[in-house]
Amino acid sequence: MAILFYVSAGLTHVVPWAQAQAGEVSDAAGAVWRIHDLRETAVAILIFTMVFTALLALLQLIREER
Repeated sequence: MAILFYVSAGLTHVVPWAQAQAGEVSDAAGAVWRIHDLRETAVAILIFTMVFTALLALLQLIREER
């Protein structure tokens, strides 16, 4: 159950990214960032960290049950 919660937390940014809302934001230094690029980066990081870790935990759980 904990693995499913961890995966669901890791996938929270996928839906906003898939909706592909356009726009730009600026930071305190005045640099302008595209919203889609920021969300795309967040999704890539989540997939390679949280989802990958949850997959490893699931594989370990399956291995221990044998």
